[in-house]
Amino acid sequence: TLYAATSEGVYKSTDNGAHWIQVSSRLMAMDIVMDPADTNALYAAHGNLNSTPDPGLYKTTNGGTSWFKLTAGLPSTNFGRTSIAICPLAPSIVYAGIADGSGGGQLIGLYKSFDQGATWTRSPARYDLSGQGWFNNVIAVNPRTPDTLYCGGLDIYRSTNGGDSLKKRSASRDGY
Repeated sequence: TLYAATSEGVYKSTDNGAHWIQVSSRLMAMDIVMDPADTNALYAAHGNLNSTPDPGLYKTTNGGTSWFKLTAGLPSTNFGRTSIAICPLAPSIVYAGIADGSGGGQLIGLYKSFDQGATWTRSPARYDLSGQGWFNNVIAVNPRTPDTLYCGGLDIYRSTNGGDSLKKRSASRDGY
């Protein structure tokens, strides 16, 4: 089973990509992640610039048949391009890097959920999207530890404490 986040919504294939059906028509699906402990649970981020209708983080617990919006602790306005990450060893922990959808392309915040997206807390840590958050915003978590994550846009930042603080990484110094 495959899922694809597209500008026209979320699509699902149950035959290795030979055929696709739309499981969400909500526009501007920018990222999608699957809970590795429950493959029927997925998180989809919708939004880019403020022209996206009803942007936000959405979750399904039934493989895409129905979706509900996650709101507790998340911004209610200017919800832009968002990247999502989940650690396979701790799937109850979900991260979301949310860019400002008002057109400025800056970061609204790095958010973390300890309860599979039911509630979210904004991290005090910040990373710079260099004004390009509407298309250049990424987040990834180490598959072996939920406390190590990477996020950024033009530059990459690393946290080893679950997003409480971030340190900009240098390509020349750190060998990336």
